[in-house]
Amino acid sequence: MAGIYDKSRTTTDTNAMQVENPNMPKPDRKALVLQYFADNEVMLPTGLAHKNLREYRNVTFSSKTTQRMLFELVDDGLMEKVDRGGHPLYRISDEGDELLDKTNHNSVKL
Repeated sequence: MAGIYDKSRTTTDTNAMQVENPNMPKPDRKALVLQYFADNEVMLPTGLAHKNLREYRNVTFSSKTTQRMLFELVDDGLMEKVDRGGHPLYRISDEGDELLDKTNHNSVKL
């Protein structure tokens, strides 16, 4: 797994939510998505996840990128895809939670 998510690279206030930095590498962006789901304990479809990330984490990447990151996080075992009436929803997996707990939500290796 490549990359490290370092909170200090994405925000100047250590108590603030992690937000996207335009120069943020892909592994850090994936970590930001994972952290969003952990912080909010939500189960969301791709489109709503992207809208929330844009609103609350100031991401600039596209909805297709969000979708691709969710697929990759599912493949990595860090997120789960749940079928609810034919509509896929995403939530953080136990493995994703454990990874964040091990790193004290400060840095995630993806």
